[in-house]
Amino acid sequence: MFVTVLGRLNGLKDEQMRQDERWKISDFKDVKTGEWYTPFVVWGSESGIVKGYDNGMFGIEDKITVEQAVVFIGRFCEMKGLKKNQTYTGAKSYSDYSKVSSWAQADMNWAIEEHIYQ
Repeated sequence: MFVTVLGRLNGLKDEQMRQDERWKISDFKDVKTGEWYTPFVVWGSESGIVKGYDNGMFGIEDKITVEQAVVFIGRFCEMKGLKKNQTYTGAKSYSDYSKVSSWAQADMNWAIEEHIYQ
């Protein structure tokens, strides 16, 4: 659902995407053809917003974590030219910073410094 929201923010329309052949089949093992979310997952993957897990799964039934949401938002903002290419350190002052996964640290720093996440 989160990727669908980002797609809609990007101006993508459900019906238009369902009719376009390029959005119908996902490379992720757990994303079924013809589901309401499939075109948005494919778009998110092709746009570089989502990358899935190392095992080839998207995690369609997984609850999204804060880290994942922040990384998706960060990648979306990069795609839209809204994220500055600079070093952020905002999250390092938080007591639980050591619990932030290494793959999410840069985006967490950015989101906190830009007041997207507190």
